[in-house]
Amino acid sequence: MAVITFFCAKGNMKIEAFCKEDHYAKHNIGYWTGRTFLGFGPSAFSYWEGRRFRNVANLSKYVAKLHEGISPIDFDEKLDPDAQQRELLTIGLRVLEGIDIKQLQKFRSLDRETLMALEKLIDTGYLSLEKTDLKLTPKGILFYDDVASDLI
Repeated sequence: MAVITFFCAKGNMKIEAFCKEDHYAKHNIGYWTGRTFLGFGPSAFSYWEGRRFRNVANLSKYVAKLHEGISPIDFDEKLDPDAQQRELLTIGLRVLEGIDIKQLQKFRSLDRETLMALEKLIDTGYLSLEKTDLKLTPKGILFYDDVASDLI
């Protein structure tokens, strides 16, 4: 059973699974802020230049592909700009202090569908908007998966 725990780290609250207080996975902060990263080895995911991709999971197949000079990538996806922005919004909400909605829209405005979903989530008490800071409410924290699926 998945356990969600809430904890403080440098004054910031995060949503994290399977961790002890003050022992969060610091690398997740990069995922939640849209940082690019490369993963190496079987099953490793990467996010680079707007693409996300994964290596084959099987160690023998991974090594064989490398020896043959073949890419070990078995999944590759590039999201359209609207989908990429919705995903960044959704994962950004995992940082419980919220995200600056104006900063998110600095280069691209949110699409109408996303704005309508945000309005509904605010009206139902899952999200709050204070000035330009959008964040999960206590109710939204408990139902983060529902919030995420409404936005994606």
